[in-house]
Formats: sequence, structure tokens, C-alpha cells
Amino acid sequence: MKSIHSFWNAVRLTFFFSLFVSVGLSRCAHQEGEAKPEHPKTSFQTHNEQNDMPTQGVGTRASAELLDAKGASRGKVEFTQTADGVRVQARLSGLTKNSVHGFHVHEGFECEAPSFASAKGHFNPEQKPHGDRHGADRHPGDMGNLRTNSRGGVNVDFVVKEATLNQGINSIMGRALIVHAKADDLKSQPSGDAGDRLACGIIKSDGA
Repeated sequence: MKSIHSFWNAVRLTFFFSLFVSVGLSRCAHQEGEAKPEHPKTSFQTHNEQNDMPTQGVGTRASAELLDAKGASRGKVEFTQTADGVRVQARLSGLTKNSVHGFHVHEGFECEAPSFASAKGHFNPEQKPHGDRHGADRHPGDMGNLRTNSRGGVNVDFVVKEATLNQGINSIMGRALIVHAKADDLKSQPSGDAGDRLACGIIKSDGA
């Protein structure tokens, strides 16, 4: 009886060992047959310095304090970028009563008294004809005329469509703003025959 019992124990051990080996081989074969997952490809963007530059948009603000040849303030002009162009709000004083003065953005970046010649000519990056700010063909430096009241003051609010405070060739940021001694006739080329330069200021970002 003891020998028979040992025999059956050996049979059972052989059976379970064979089963274990069979299952193991089957799992290995299954894993080898599976496709290995692909790792996602890494994309590299080309460095672009232009994209790294701070951007500006609607709502950008700037201003210029206008000083005369003796360094006295004649007031302040505020600029705001809008969807339609640059809004210009000028609050000036100390000018001749009931007079008209040419008002322009110039291409220079300096206001050296007393002549303000460092402001250079009108800001005209696309070489367009000089004209009225309401005209169909003009350059972004054309802001027309300022009319003073009976106290020699100016209070105006208008939009210049061609100008921008954003990056681009028509940006007036950093440039010189001039009030002239005479009226701009709005037709003489290239600057409207507006006479001497009474006051000058640099257009500076209010966010700087």
C-alpha cells in the first residue's frame, strides 16, 4: 500500500509540474507576439526671437509732454491704441489766442531746443503725400491743425487711423511730436508749410 501511495504522489507532482511549464511557455509566446507600443515622437520648435518679443495691442497707452524752446511745458498729449487706430487727446495751453497750429509726428527721436531740428521731417515711412488727417491719402505723421481758444488753450480728441503704437513701420512710439508756429495748409509738400517749431515732446510708453 505504501508503494502505491508513493506512486500516485509522483504522478500528481509530475502532472502539476507539466501544467506549470506549459502555462509559462504559453504566456511567454503571447508576450513576444504582442507589438511593442510606440513612444510618442518629441517635437522641437525652432527658436524665433520675434516671438519672444513682448506684444502690444488694443489698450496700449503712451504720452508726450510738449516743451517750448525755453523748456516750459505747454501741456500733455495722450495716446491710446484702439481697433480703429491711435486715439489722440491733447490738452495744451500758453499758445497764441484764437490761432491755428500745425500738429505732426516727426521721424526723429530727439527734441533739442531751441530749433527742435533734431526731430527731423514728418514721419512718413511709406512716402505718401502730405495731407489732412481726414484725407484719403496721407501719412501717419499727419495730425492736421490745432485751433486754440480765447485763452490760448487746446482741448482736442481724435483718432489717426494710419498710426499705431504697436510694432510695425507705422509705429509712432518713441518719435517726436511737434506743434508748429503756423497753420498747416494741408497741401504743400512735404510738410504743409507750417513754419517754425514751437514745442516738442517724445512719445513714450506709459507702460515703461
